[in-house]
Amino acid sequence: MAAGTDHFRCAALIGAADMLMNNGTVPMDEELSKHVLEAGMTHLNAYAIPKQIKEKDAFDAIKAERDRLLAAEAPAEIVEQAKACL
Repeated sequence: MAAGTDHFRCAALIGAADMLMNNGTVPMDEELSKHVLEAGMTHLNAYAIPKQIKEKDAFDAIKAERDRLLAAEAPAEIVEQAKACL
């Protein structure tokens, strides 16, 4: 995980990178693509479980952060940060 990047941000970054790859905004990164589900869920659980956040609430918070990242950061930067979270 990138220094200073927490599980919440990593889950959102991975989700954002997946969206960007799937909609063709950035080229498909095969290594990232094959780990999206496992890594995204691992970070989501590492964020939510210790805080006893319900699954739906955790997903909603991560989706909101994902959408914020997509609006605020360059697509290539999102992918690079997501790869660092693997």
